[in-house]
Amino acid sequence: MTPRNILRCGALLLVAVVMCAASRIGHARYADRWYRMGDDPAQGVAAGPVEDVGGGFTFDSAGATNMNQLHDLQPFNSPVYVSISGSRPVAAATSNNWAIQFDGSDDYLLGPNLGNPSQSIAHTSGGENYAGITDRGYQVWAKPLALPSAGSVVVVDDGEEFEFRMTTTGFWMPETRNIAQTSAIPVTLGAWAHLAQVRPNGDGGGSLSWVNGVAAASQTGDYNQGATTGLVVGANAAPDGLGGTAVPPDAGSHFNGLIDEVELFVLGGSYGTFSYTSDNGYFTDVFLPSKSATYSYVDVIGPRGGPDGHNDKAWVVGDINFNGAKDQADVNAFVAGWRSTNAGSYPGSGLRIGDYVTLGKGDLDLDGDTDIDDFVRLRASFAGVAVVMPTAEQLAGAVPEPSGAILAALATAAVVVRTRRTKRGG
Repeated sequence: MTPRNILRCGALLLVAVVMCAASRIGHARYADRWYRMGDDPAQGVAAGPVEDVGGGFTFDSAGATNMNQLHDLQPFNSPVYVSISGSRPVAAATSNNWAIQFDGSDDYLLGPNLGNPSQSIAHTSGGENYAGITDRGYQVWAKPLALPSAGSVVVVDDGEEFEFRMTTTGFWMPETRNIAQTSAIPVTLGAWAHLAQVRPNGDGGGSLSWVNGVAAASQTGDYNQGATTGLVVGANAAPDGLGGTAVPPDAGSHFNGLIDEVELFVLGGSYGTFSYTSDNGYFTDVFLPSKSATYSYVDVIGPRGGPDGHNDKAWVVGDINFNGAKDQADVNAFVAGWRSTNAGSYPGSGLRIGDYVTLGKGDLDLDGDTDIDDFVRLRASFAGVAVVMPTAEQLAGAVPEPSGAILAALATAAVVVRTRRTKRGG
């Protein structure tokens, strides 16, 4: 057993036992990596250079020792651990006390990419069974301290497949396969931002991005098959022409600021499907707890069986106003948001995507607008709840001149519901 594994075994033994007994059924994302940037209980970090702690690497906390599941990050140059206990990006109830600061000059972290999970080191080393699994995503917290003087800098880049940048003009920029999309979401210096990018359902499902839970870009979601360029945190990952990663990375791509809680996860097959309301860390960990005590942060069990840095409280399906319950106010919010859309608010030609803003207007299928599909979901989610549902006429009055096809569909849906209720005896 290596010194690194000896260091970690005591801290991870209980978690590993729980993980082995736990089932993934009911969860969506399955974390392949979880870089806590100093908060792994086996590290015992102190403020100072990353290279001085835990054998010089920052630990991956998603997995068990001696099973080829842990893929740590190697520091280059002078990234340092800094205490963030006074300004955590997530709830104070968590054990999130440390982050890593990058100087914007030459600091970065390097590890193997996740890329296409079925081709990743986790699968090829036998650590995980990702056969046929091609979907994945990641999310990360970043606190920028300065804008780049030219071009853009990179917060995280997973093998030149998916990455998040920050432009010199101060906007967040998701990128997929070397095609970058400048979002309309501005960077706020000195403030934590949650960045998420997901390939939820094959090439056709696209590459979808959010900043602080708000839709940022939607692109196509293909892979460069067989790519071996690594995962780089704090700079741009570039191939070295020999099947590896260029060291050092591209000059001028280095991020100036703090990075924390980097999570890379897989989707598909037994690992479940992506759901914004359960898998976007900003929505679950920050937004929901801010709206109602019903959603107050609790982290006891995640897809691997132990705490995973995310809120266990689930959004109540149909809770459009986020007060923790389904009631008439949610139905009224749906009527008020009828036929609203976020079309044109984000770049890219991929699938339509929603967020907590559109969800708060009744976008229950999270495709960015409130329409007949959402009306059907509304009725289903409120079955047995004592509320007055909108009629086709009410929805017609909510927005001028809705199409006849939509009204006809609404009327038909209402008739079907009434017929089913009659057959059941009222």
